[in-house]
Amino acid sequence: MSKAHSLSDLSRHLGLSPATVSRALAQHEAIALKTLKRVAKAAQDLGYVPNRAAQALASGRSGYAGFLLPLRGRGLADPFLGEFVSGLTEGFTAKGVELLLSAVPPRGLRTAPIGEPCNIGARRWHRAQPDRTG
Repeated sequence: MSKAHSLSDLSRHLGLSPATVSRALAQHEAIALKTLKRVAKAAQDLGYVPNRAAQALASGRSGYAGFLLPLRGRGLADPFLGEFVSGLTEGFTAKGVELLLSAVPPRGLRTAPIGEPCNIGARRWHRAQPDRTG
C-alpha cells in the first residue's frame, strides 16, 4: 500500500469526499460508525498524518501559545521561573496547546520605528501601532 500524504489522497483511496473523511477523522457525530471505523483503519494502514498547518488554517487556531521572557540584569535566573514555566506547560499541554518561549531584551526588538517593517531573519514583521483608544 502506498502512503497517504494528504487528506485528498486518503479520500481518493476510500472513494469518499474529502469533507466526509475530514469529519470522520474528527469523529463528527453526523458520520456513521461504520464509516468512522473504515476511515480510521485506512488512515492507520496508509500512515496518514494530519497536516497541522492545514488544521490551523481551517480552525483558525494554531495550537500554540507564546510567552515572552524579558531579559534583565540577572538574565533568566529567577528562582521561581522554572516552576512557573513548568506549570504553564502542564496547563497548556492538558488543553492540547504547545508553549513557545522566547527571551527578549528589556526594551524588546526595536530595530525599526513603530509601524515600519522590521527584517528579522528570513521573515518580515511589522511593529503594530500602540492602541491609544483606551
